[in-house]
Amino acid sequence: MLNEKNGRALIDAGLDELRVSLDAADAEVLSRRARQGLFQSHLRNVRVFRALQEREGKDLPRVSAWLTGLKETIAELPAFVRVAADIGLRRFISSAWYFSNLIRSGSRVPIRRSTKR
Repeated sequence: MLNEKNGRALIDAGLDELRVSLDAADAEVLSRRARQGLFQSHLRNVRVFRALQEREGKDLPRVSAWLTGLKETIAELPAFVRVAADIGLRRFISSAWYFSNLIRSGSRVPIRRSTKR
């Protein structure tokens, strides 16, 4: 569990990066994915850790929010980025997007690379 004691140990150990998997932008979606009751706890723990880093002027470990791409979470992508920013995270990473039902049906999912940065 990420609490202040463990957070301090991570900082003191010199960890470069801490990846936080939130898996949803809100508790309702997360509860549909069998991790009920953990969402608010995860957010609180990350906020506490980021506050500790800020208080002590520590940049490491860099903390990033991770989201596994599923059809259930694609609509939440903008909200997920806002949640990550609200808890003090400046890095957001999304893993591969899984649309197995589309692949099995032979449909193609159009993917465009944005030129905006």
